[in-house]
Amino acid sequence: MGEIPPNMTLIAALFAALIAILLALRAIERQRPHPFWKKRKYFFSQAAYQRGGSNLRVVQNSPKTPDIQQVLTATFQKKRLMNGEEYGLFKQLERLVNRNTEGLRLFTQVSLGEILQSNDRDAFFSINSKRCDFLIIDKFGDALVVIEYHGSGHFQGDSSNRDEIKRLALKKASIPTVEVILGYKWIDVESELKKELGEVFSPI
Repeated sequence: MGEIPPNMTLIAALFAALIAILLALRAIERQRPHPFWKKRKYFFSQAAYQRGGSNLRVVQNSPKTPDIQQVLTATFQKKRLMNGEEYGLFKQLERLVNRNTEGLRLFTQVSLGEILQSNDRDAFFSINSKRCDFLIIDKFGDALVVIEYHGSGHFQGDSSNRDEIKRLALKKASIPTVEVILGYKWIDVESELKKELGEVFSPI
């Protein structure tokens, strides 16, 4: 029986090494968790469709989480964005802003997290969900002044603490606050806004 050529021995060794590597990779792959998308279960009982160009595509619903289940079993009713007192002030502010030619805009019920930012995560989340009653922005979208209305239903619970937190955060961001109290006179509100808005202000 003749000897095996050296080159054949080398080829056999390389082939054996390759097999060993493939087996090791397969063992590692089996230990990995399955990709997230393989674990998800989709519910098509309420499959949604979206039109993209001339084609329809199925939008897969997310798995039913406890929050979604609560919404599915609950009832909802619409409610007014503002009460009567707030809406009265809103209409006056709207008239004032509409007279202006400098591109001012009026918004209501704006989350402070949309107009403030902070490097302190905890401090940010302490104000993120708090809302200002009214906000006037300039033509670039920057906040100019916040108007807070303290009406008949305002002073309840820890309202004074919430108000102080909002005042402090807005002051630190150099956004002035005009506070309007129940029974106000519009001329006084205009006077305060004139101080804060300066040249861009046009009285009614």
